[in-house]
Amino acid sequence: MADNMVIGRNNGSLPWLIPKDLARFKHCTLGHSILMGRRTWDTIGHPLPFRRSIVFTRNVHWAAKGAYPVKNLDAALAVCVKEKEVFVVGGRDIFALTIPLADALFLTFVHTQARGDVQFPNINWSAWREIWRENHPPDGNRPAFTFTNYLRT
Repeated sequence: MADNMVIGRNNGSLPWLIPKDLARFKHCTLGHSILMGRRTWDTIGHPLPFRRSIVFTRNVHWAAKGAYPVKNLDAALAVCVKEKEVFVVGGRDIFALTIPLADALFLTFVHTQARGDVQFPNINWSAWREIWRENHPPDGNRPAFTFTNYLRT
């Protein structure tokens, strides 16, 4: 998320392209289920290899190859009930719905005032403890960014 909490643009895209962030995303999510809203699915455009994509949608007729559509959080949790770790990858409404259930947060803070109209939901930071941080300087046209991991206190 950017310093101004922006995580997306109205077309569903990220306001930045940071290869190290994409590599971290891949490293963290490989072999796990990923929960996302349908607009996030549309932005990605295809199932991600070696991950199960659980997609929230209100459209009961929606289907996409490689996606497991669900209509609500209970249905999503039922799909992945036996899994030790599940990653929520967006968008804003899905983050807001699932953060109250999360044990950990893996966040990238992008040090810029990004242009966009989708913001990360407000978090009660007193409920979280930072356990890891890795700072990255600006690189060419790319802003500085910080990887962080948090555990619920």
